[in-house]
Amino acid sequence: MGNAVFRKRHNEDDIFAHKAEPVGDYVIEADKKVVATGGYLMHYNFPFADLYMEVREDQRRKGFGSFLIQEIKKQCYLNGRVPAARASVHNIASRATLIKAGLQVAGFMLLGKVKHNTL
Repeated sequence: MGNAVFRKRHNEDDIFAHKAEPVGDYVIEADKKVVATGGYLMHYNFPFADLYMEVREDQRRKGFGSFLIQEIKKQCYLNGRVPAARASVHNIASRATLIKAGLQVAGFMLLGKVKHNTL
C-alpha cells in the first residue's frame, strides 16, 4: 500500500463497478488504478457528515478502506463537519475498517416488530 494516493475523483477515472455504495468524490489510487472510492453526505443532522466507501473486491483487506476513511474524515473536519458512519452489526469488515480509521462505536440499532395483543 506504500504507493497508494488519496485524491479527488476525476471525470476520466476508470471506476470499478460498485455493489453497495455510490461512487464517491474521493478515491484511493494504487498502481495507477482506482482501488477505492468514498465520500460523505451532509444531507441531515448538522454538524454530522455520513461517511461511505467501497473498495474494489480484489483489493480488500489491504488497508485501502481505512486509509480512505481516515482521509475523508480530515476533509469533513476541514469543512466544519463531524464525521460519523453506520455499518451493519453483521458487516465485520466495514466495522473493523471504521474502527481502524479512528471512529468509535457509539451504539447499535436493532430493528424488529412489536406485536400488539388484543385481549
